[in-house]
Amino acid sequence: MKINQASINNWVAYILETKDFQIVSLAGDASCRSYQRIYTKNKNYILMFDPSPHNVEKFISTQAVFKNLALKVPDIIQINREYGLLLLSDFGTCHYSDSLTLESAERLYQLAFTALVQCAAPQAVATASCLPIMNKKFMVEQMNLCIQWYINVHLEQSLTDNLLLVLQHNFQMIAEYIAKQPVVITHMDFHCRNLMVLSGFLENPALGILDFQDATRGPLTYDLVSLLKDCYIAWPRTQVLIWANEYYQQLQSKQPAVVMHLSKDEFIRYFDWTGLQRHLKVLGIFARLYHRDKKEGFLANIPLVLHYIIEVCSIYPELKVLQHILGFAAVEKKCVL
Repeated sequence: MKINQASINNWVAYILETKDFQIVSLAGDASCRSYQRIYTKNKNYILMFDPSPHNVEKFISTQAVFKNLALKVPDIIQINREYGLLLLSDFGTCHYSDSLTLESAERLYQLAFTALVQCAAPQAVATASCLPIMNKKFMVEQMNLCIQWYINVHLEQSLTDNLLLVLQHNFQMIAEYIAKQPVVITHMDFHCRNLMVLSGFLENPALGILDFQDATRGPLTYDLVSLLKDCYIAWPRTQVLIWANEYYQQLQSKQPAVVMHLSKDEFIRYFDWTGLQRHLKVLGIFARLYHRDKKEGFLANIPLVLHYIIEVCSIYPELKVLQHILGFAAVEKKCVL
């Protein structure tokens, strides 16, 4: 059902029992959802609007999963299912994207590692049956977005039948490999724009988690990739590997059953290949956001995403063909594939 701003204001006034508030629209994300911040004399709130009843119910059930893990996600204060409105607690404006420096990263990433360790607990995964499984078919469908939107639309190129088969073979190989990992609760977008610094920043910070509604039960290293190979912040690979090893050691200490059959080298290989799957997907999504949804801001992030892809392909010999196709296509936009 369609709703106008006047109706939204009336609903907020009814819930808060006051008309003394201001509503300011916030920048949107990569979805159809929209957000507004509500300012009152004593407290601020976030109003989320999603026109899809399915998405609203998924947000509610997924929020409960993360709350049960004792992770800090926004409280749901009130729901209007008829209009697709949720009144949420406000985590403020201090995102990881505003706060990460070489000096602060260690402490902020340790907070994130702690949350991911909780999401990896086998008992937590067992009770999260409401979350869908990130299976091989789904992974391949995500990577196909790279062909559809990045190669075909953004680069304005058409694949020959032979090269299409080569890419599909590589996508299947990637999906089959990373599906062998232990399954954990996977946020799916565990990056600097969805992580908040709460309370005393570097003195006694706490982690707030946003945009969790697309969570799945998925590969162990998926969220670690989202965090350390962030599409909006770049770190040297040497530093990324140091942090990845720190997380692996925390799993060994706190969730030993999850990694008991997984060496450090195998963990890093899974980390790299899972990142490849994620970044192939994101390459297609960023191109789609630009060309279909007219969201120009994501275009500037494509070079970093492509860098991650080419970097991983250059490390593993079985991915050289994929490196050649994507790297050459990106540089030589008019080449015939």
